[in-house]
Amino acid sequence: MIIETVVVTVDPFSRFLMNCYLLSADGDATEVLVVDPGAEPERILTRLAGRKISAIVLTHRHFDHIGAAAELAALSDAPVYAHPLDTEAIEKSRLPQLLGGRGGALRVKVDHSLNDGDVLEACGLRLEVLHTPGHSAGSICLYHAEDAVLVSGDTIFRGTTGRTDLESGSPAQMHSSLRKLAKLPDETVVYPGHEGKTTIAHERTRSLIEY
Repeated sequence: MIIETVVVTVDPFSRFLMNCYLLSADGDATEVLVVDPGAEPERILTRLAGRKISAIVLTHRHFDHIGAAAELAALSDAPVYAHPLDTEAIEKSRLPQLLGGRGGALRVKVDHSLNDGDVLEACGLRLEVLHTPGHSAGSICLYHAEDAVLVSGDTIFRGTTGRTDLESGSPAQMHSSLRKLAKLPDETVVYPGHEGKTTIAHERTRSLIEY
């Protein structure tokens, strides 16, 4: 699996950045799975370099992970996937396209639900869906067992975990979700929603140590 990180600017004033990921089967792939297009659709399209978007996955409801989803879906006709516990919040969000978008306020339509244990098959990839509530009720991670890769959204970062004090967040659920992630192989490479990647082994001595 090939993973490309597109760092987009969600807020130009605070320089708030997030990681959008482009997943493909190999270097010759013509189709790409887009995870968490948070802003700057034109930057994401530039990185796609003409490749087709086969699907868009939103790991959770928060604006910084969904800001460019509506525009990319409209331009590509790609289906949007999310967990059903976050679908309503995602679809009710009105997202001003300020960064490379067309302007106005767009709404995201979630076409398909992803539940715990589902396997998402897209562009030659098989990704297991792990429901990891805590940061939001419908937070999910995507796990590629063959390459030991986890796209973690805002559930776990390098050296820390996602906030639980936002709407639908839960410290108890986060605790349970981290226990689930702690069972993954040590060599699993974690690609979080913000900042740099890490590994499950590294986090066993830091944010996962209690789990």
